[in-house]
Amino acid sequence: ETLFTCATQEELPFTEYKKLHTPQVEGAVIDKTENLIRLEEGVENFSMNFKQYNEDITYNNGYRDIVCEPEIVWSYQTLYIDWNNDKEFSGENEIYAAVGNNSGDNTFDDPDGNVTEGWDRTITVPAETAPGTYRMRVVYMGPDPWSNDWPSKVFTEFYNEIRNGIAYDFEIAISPASGIEGIASGKVYYDAHAGLLISPNPTQTTVYNLSGQIVLQVNNTTEISVSSLEKGVYIANVGGEMIKFIK
Repeated sequence: ETLFTCATQEELPFTEYKKLHTPQVEGAVIDKTENLIRLEEGVENFSMNFKQYNEDITYNNGYRDIVCEPEIVWSYQTLYIDWNNDKEFSGENEIYAAVGNNSGDNTFDDPDGNVTEGWDRTITVPAETAPGTYRMRVVYMGPDPWSNDWPSKVFTEFYNEIRNGIAYDFEIAISPASGIEGIASGKVYYDAHAGLLISPNPTQTTVYNLSGQIVLQVNNTTEISVSSLEKGVYIANVGGEMIKFIK
């Protein structure tokens, strides 16, 4: 699922940092929480692909337009997830390891990553994390002074300064486990990756939204595609077995 993308320079999120050692609250973090990262209770990890804007950027220095090529040299990435919902990124398992380097072929620790395809990062969810909504902040910056534990200093010793960088906020929504008993027993289950409801036998399937309206009906099949449905939570009656799933 694409959380956001920028096709033109005008769409790029940008904040100009002007005063050293002075936290800038307004616009200091780019809010991308509108599109949730949706997980289900019990998920151990999830992966995200991060891409950079890859066109030339033009800015005016007060005298003339300057054309710059985008680059990621000197950039490191770290992220924080407020798993205890105390509005701070300092609890146990809330600060994730930094990735990246200061070379021209920076891959953010993804050996197959590149400027065109982006970089993949796998994010661990702490065991027994309860259903709920959790804030995630992704930070790109060139830390100074350098130290291996610099992610723990961004909001303390670094005065909230994101040096030569940018920050994005996302929200992770973890829903209660759907209780699909059939996953282990070979009965009905939902394959989120393929977007299919799977039944061991051909059967009739009726899918309802949370308002009780029928949004899909299929007869005599073992694989029911839900690709036509909008993202959301649904209840399906598959041959008499009721399951809930999140698309």
